[in-house]
Amino acid sequence: MTIKQNENTLKPSDALITMTDPENVASEAFRILRTNISLKDFDQKLKVINVISASAKESKSTTVLNLAYVFSQLGKKVLVMDLDLRLPSIHKKLKLKKKNGITDVFARTISFNDAIIHYAPKMDVLLSGTRNP
Repeated sequence: MTIKQNENTLKPSDALITMTDPENVASEAFRILRTNISLKDFDQKLKVINVISASAKESKSTTVLNLAYVFSQLGKKVLVMDLDLRLPSIHKKLKLKKKNGITDVFARTISFNDAIIHYAPKMDVLLSGTRNP
């Protein structure tokens, strides 16, 4: 499956298994996680899901992207924000050239809306940015 974004045809890396191989057992695990999270918000709508860990290389970005994609499949509007300013990786996993992002918004060189990348239906991305704080 390919995704159109700004006239370029993109294919995400294998890290986005829910998009590249929806029948994979890992894809089903992300759908189960989505269901479990959805069941938790029956009395109060969740607006933010934050995925964090104490150290690097623990698949935070992979989890965020796959969870975002399976939520977008339900028609939920999703904004993925790469806020790892030291070692950003979302742009690599989505095979995007590193572009403006949150640090550029804070530096006032681009507006928030202009920094958003419309990646897939109902799934937008805000990268970490080009400016190192």
